[in-house]
Amino acid sequence: MTTVIGKPYAYEQLKGVREIRLITLHQCTGSDAISLTINHAYLDEKPTYEALSYVWGPQTPSYPIRCNHGTIAVGGSLRDALQHLRKPDASRVLWIDRIAINQKDLDERTQQVNIMGDIYSSASLSLSG
Repeated sequence: MTTVIGKPYAYEQLKGVREIRLITLHQCTGSDAISLTINHAYLDEKPTYEALSYVWGPQTPSYPIRCNHGTIAVGGSLRDALQHLRKPDASRVLWIDRIAINQKDLDERTQQVNIMGDIYSSASLSLSG
C-alpha cells in the first residue's frame, strides 16, 4: 500500500444548490504518486469536465491520495482508475461521485443526488467504474 503523509482532506461546504466539486487529476506517469486538487464550480457556468461514476460505501482497503494540502482515502479500484485516467502531459478535470460528494454529509449527498442527472448531462464524457 502506498503511504502518503498529510492530514485528511477537509471538505468545504457547498454554497449553492447547483455548486459541485471538480477534481483535477494532475499529470504524471508510471508509478508516480497520484495527486488531485478539488475546486468548487457552478453547473450553470458550464465548466468543462468528465464524469466518472464510482461505488459508494466502505472502500476497504483504502489508499491515501494527495489532495489539496492533505490526503483523501479511496478504494483500490478507484485508485487504479485514477492511475489509468491520468495523462503524462496534461491535467484532467473530473467529477467523481465518490470524491466530489462529501460522503459523511447526508444533506449534501441528498442534494447532489438530486442534481446528478444535470451533472452527468453537462459532462463532456461520462465513464463508469
